[in-house]
Amino acid sequence: MTAVTDTMMTLKKILIVEDTEVHRDLMQYELKDRYDLEFATDSQTALRLLRENRYDLVIIDFNLPPGPNERAQSGEGQRILQAIRDRQSDQKLPMKIVVVSSYLGDQDTIEAKEAGVDRIFDKPFSLYEFTDSIDRLWDDRE
Repeated sequence: MTAVTDTMMTLKKILIVEDTEVHRDLMQYELKDRYDLEFATDSQTALRLLRENRYDLVIIDFNLPPGPNERAQSGEGQRILQAIRDRQSDQKLPMKIVVVSSYLGDQDTIEAKEAGVDRIFDKPFSLYEFTDSIDRLWDDRE
């Protein structure tokens, strides 16, 4: 088994939750040939996609805006992490989680790690290190 595919040779599915277009585009450029990618630009869309689909990995911008019909509140990234944790405990679905953020406070970092985040990247980050780390996520459990 490789980092990119499972035994059925299907691409691993990644949800990228990122509101900044340039960061979204860079991640897409680096990952598109190796993974099946879907995107959300706000927490409302991300939560809907998480309810409707199964993902092998979710990459979350922790400083994310709410959806268009929601009031702004802090903790949108934490809200998505909680939804993932709830889904995993209810359905026993293994899902890797990576957090990217331009600012992640100490308490946010602690909460993210407690929520089962596999990797945390501070923006700006090296695309090489980022993609290499994504590829190695599945090697860690094999």
